[in-house]
Amino acid sequence: MESINDEKSDSSPVSSSNITRIEIWNDVTGINRKQFLFINTYSGLKIDIPADSSALDIFKLFFTSEIIDLIVIETNRNAEQFLSKNRLTKSSRFAKWIPTNENEIQKVFGLIIWMGPVLGKSVRLLGVTDVKLKRGEIVGKENAEGIVVAKWKDKRDVTMLLIRHGIDMIYTGKKNRNKENIVKPEIIISYNNGKAGTAVVNALIVYNRTHERKLKITQFRKILVDQMLELEKQNESIVNEPPTSGNKRSKGNTKHYFQETTEKCSRNRKLRKRCVHCYQSIKDVEGTVKAREAKKVSTF
Repeated sequence: MESINDEKSDSSPVSSSNITRIEIWNDVTGINRKQFLFINTYSGLKIDIPADSSALDIFKLFFTSEIIDLIVIETNRNAEQFLSKNRLTKSSRFAKWIPTNENEIQKVFGLIIWMGPVLGKSVRLLGVTDVKLKRGEIVGKENAEGIVVAKWKDKRDVTMLLIRHGIDMIYTGKKNRNKENIVKPEIIISYNNGKAGTAVVNALIVYNRTHERKLKITQFRKILVDQMLELEKQNESIVNEPPTSGNKRSKGNTKHYFQETTEKCSRNRKLRKRCVHCYQSIKDVEGTVKAREAKKVSTF
């Protein structure tokens, strides 16, 4: 809804500078919500996809090489402009800058996909964000364009700007410790189901159809990220490494190769050390402190 405030009483033409737009926000009804119509005639796959296509091959149908190339060009251009306008000290990390490339950018986005959304600074939206809520409560306002501003209280305050959902609460299919139904805003459930990103979700759908599988988004994301970071190649090289006579292969994990230690303590016993593979994998995910809890063994 718009309100036009024209203070002039004469009949002269009204210019855009004389018009004051006032947004009116009302309770959420869904009446003004925009309908996004998709015509089935144009849906579905329009190209032939080889049956042996990898997760990364299919992802690149949506996040194309052209997009990555453009990011590479603009990233390098931005760096060149920054370096040309700023005088760097010897200790500046920018002094070590080298132009990026497609492979690096692919790995950056692989890490972003694996990390998922990262909480940033909260944004103040209207007066909705000032409302104090109890856990499980939700409030919202809607304008004439169907845009909804909402706030929901979970463990922390969650503010939302919506165009497709209202503030309806629906059953999640789960129960809490008191065996009570757990309900959440419909937008939160939809967001959680597709939070990996549109390109990833689309790639998952195509991948499942092509390979006749039913992978979940978390399973597909792990496969995709491994391929984007080229971890799959590293794992294959480790697995295919021929064991030597002094090496023993772990029965529980084919990626581990153990070598018997020859070091002994003052009591002539073999020294126990942490498995370097377990230590490194835990360190990469949870940090050094947690990695120190890796079990000590007489092999390494």
